[in-house]
Amino acid sequence: MNEGHHHSDRKGIFVLSGLAALAFLALALIVYFRRRGICTLDQARRQRHRIINTSLVVLIFAAGIYIFWTYVAVHWFGIWAGLPWRQYDESWAVSSSAAVLGAAIGLYLILFRRSRQISRVTTHSVSDASAANNHPR
Repeated sequence: MNEGHHHSDRKGIFVLSGLAALAFLALALIVYFRRRGICTLDQARRQRHRIINTSLVVLIFAAGIYIFWTYVAVHWFGIWAGLPWRQYDESWAVSSSAAVLGAAIGLYLILFRRSRQISRVTTHSVSDASAANNHPR
């Protein structure tokens, strides 16, 4: 069997599995937003910043998990199982996955903590206004 042809077969499988993973990730995000009341395109347009921010955090987090799982966990499991993978230096993956996961967590904290603070301020303003209207002066 031609080794180059065999490699291209594996590359096709790798690309298809990557596309399938992205499709499942997109499907999970659609289900997530629909369960939170974003069911129509009009609602999606009104909530577009929330959708974009959440999708971005999920995509970055998934990339970090992918790097860690593929290049750290599977690599060391393969070595433990006796595969000749010790010859490959995958030490870059530990710091890279940590950096990507750290970026995802940082982005989550910046984007979603700020949105909670904004909604808290809005909720307090509304409740303060209704409390002022209910109390005689």
